[in-house]
Amino acid sequence: MNMEHEQLSQSLEDLKAKNANSQKTILLLEVAITNHGAATKEAVDVYTRLLSNLGLFPLLPPPLQDIYLRVELNTASSQPENLLKGADVCHIVKPMLNTLIEGK
Repeated sequence: MNMEHEQLSQSLEDLKAKNANSQKTILLLEVAITNHGAATKEAVDVYTRLLSNLGLFPLLPPPLQDIYLRVELNTASSQPENLLKGADVCHIVKPMLNTLIEGK
């Protein structure tokens, strides 16, 4: 009985230590995510300001006025593919910017 009690006490202490380590890890990850989110938001803001300074925001000049290059950060999304709202960066934004550069 005494041996069983000691084993259970040790198991309980091990679980408490693992729980404390898990809580520390969760806190560190939450801070990292917050920092990455802030940096990403700043990058999106810089991108939007650049579009505006180049005269590409809110609309492109004709005949490209139906193409929107703006993107917004959606930090509330739990799915990585939904973090950016707006034009598809790989299939619309990047090719269109390349086309605009080549045209100048």
